[in-house]
Amino acid sequence: PKTDHTYGEWTVTAEATCTEDGSREKVCSVCEDKVVETISATGHSFSEEFTVDTEPTCTAEGSESRHCANCTEVTDVTVIPASGHDFAQEFTVDTDPTCTAEGSKSRHCTKCEEVTEVTAVPALGHDWDSGKITTEPTCTKEGIKTFSCSRCEETKTESVDATGHSFSEEFTVDTEPTCTVEGSKSRHCAYCTEVADVTSIPANGHNFGPWEEITASTCVDPGVQQHVCETCGFTETQDLDPNGHEWEEELTVVEPTCTEDGSQSRHCKNCDAVTDSEVIPATGHSGEWEIVKEPTCTASGSKERVCTVCGNKTTEEIPAKGHLWNSEPTVDEAATCTASGSQSVHCARCSETENTETIPALGHNWETTPTVEKAPTCTEAGKESTHCTRCDVVKEGSEKTIPAAGHKFGSWTTTKKATEITAGQQSHKCTVCGKTETKTIAQLAPTLPAVKITTPKAAKKSATIKWKKVSKANQKKIAKIEIQYSLDKTFKSGVKTVYAKKSAASKKISKLTSKKTYYVRIRAYKSSGGVVHVSKWAAVKAVKVK
Repeated sequence: PKTDHTYGEWTVTAEATCTEDGSREKVCSVCEDKVVETISATGHSFSEEFTVDTEPTCTAEGSESRHCANCTEVTDVTVIPASGHDFAQEFTVDTDPTCTAEGSKSRHCTKCEEVTEVTAVPALGHDWDSGKITTEPTCTKEGIKTFSCSRCEETKTESVDATGHSFSEEFTVDTEPTCTVEGSKSRHCAYCTEVADVTSIPANGHNFGPWEEITASTCVDPGVQQHVCETCGFTETQDLDPNGHEWEEELTVVEPTCTEDGSQSRHCKNCDAVTDSEVIPATGHSGEWEIVKEPTCTASGSKERVCTVCGNKTTEEIPAKGHLWNSEPTVDEAATCTASGSQSVHCARCSETENTETIPALGHNWETTPTVEKAPTCTEAGKESTHCTRCDVVKEGSEKTIPAAGHKFGSWTTTKKATEITAGQQSHKCTVCGKTETKTIAQLAPTLPAVKITTPKAAKKSATIKWKKVSKANQKKIAKIEIQYSLDKTFKSGVKTVYAKKSAASKKISKLTSKKTYYVRIRAYKSSGGVVHVSKWAAVKAVKVK
């Protein structure tokens, strides 16, 4: 016969919340048949005490409400009036005065940055030192004394009287006298180059040595003798009488040349003077002609003869030959696509030309297939045009744009997986140019049960953070409680993180700055298999440290 089911204990499969039903089930140990029941929603359990949700400031209202112990729902939201400013009795110097500029002071609010009764603080004035000589005075010029302010970089100056001259009692020889020129002496200042009582020293006169002959007398010219001053080297000279000619008995003969006459004459024994002179006629040149420079079509040449006796050269002109014209013309400049050329008849002996004619331009020879000047890429268009095969000029109106090819991206690849605390990322790459595109994978929704923070308690340089203790059933789902605090309510800078046990209900944070307002938030945390799981951050709470 059929047996009855043997069901085990009830197991909660979904916890009931304040607003949503839960469920439980039991399973037959024989056939695994399930019986499922609904667990009714618990309804909200609002606290009797109010929780401050937004702290009031000096000028802005705050708010408080009664919170549900089991979820984030609130009720009886109430406005907390702004506290108003609390200005200090003592003034605070906001800008220190300088030597020349006023400062300022005011009374500061002890709770915010507001100030009142802004008052000027008088300038201090300069504090000058005893001064320092920066330019020494001279005999005739004043010096300078500079004073510096001990509080700033400002300086001022005063004049220092000139010292005046101090002339010596003894004279100093400034210029020694010479044989012909007076010297001078004076009394000198001990501190500068100034002098006084300038006095002349008489010239010494010359001290000559004995007379000496420096140029002997000739047949017709007088000689010269001199004596020299042994002090200054000045020389004084005197003429001597000439000697007269002494003639040779034999005649002196100068042989004639090809072009110059010879001669015979009688010479003085002591000089170059001559007498009884006669001319011997020139003999004339001899030798054969040789061509030195060949004549050209338009220029004459030359020939020369060298004398076999004296080596003298004689040159004569050879007349020009005239042009020898070719029978056929020569191309001087080849014609191009756009420019005409030229041809002419050339001389066979030189570079001269005649009968110049124009060769007509050839015209362009366009290629049949356009030339690609720039190949297209993934993102940039290319360019092509038709060129001339002779001169490579581009045909007008032939330029065309080659459209960009566009990227050829591969499949999307996940480079960073999304988690419950950070977004992920995917990318794909163009197989042609290597360009990479990325896109964000949305952050995963939190999966752990929420933790509800209560009002933090402030103390001296510390604060105690409290929250509703996580139920034992939910403690099995988490690893610890993550707590973050910062002076920035947006948690974008200066964020510090601490952790508490999953069974704890409070955490003390130490080493905080007095009189500063910190912002705190908490959530459940668990790491499994390298993946972090978290709950939603609880509402941010503010606490002002004592």
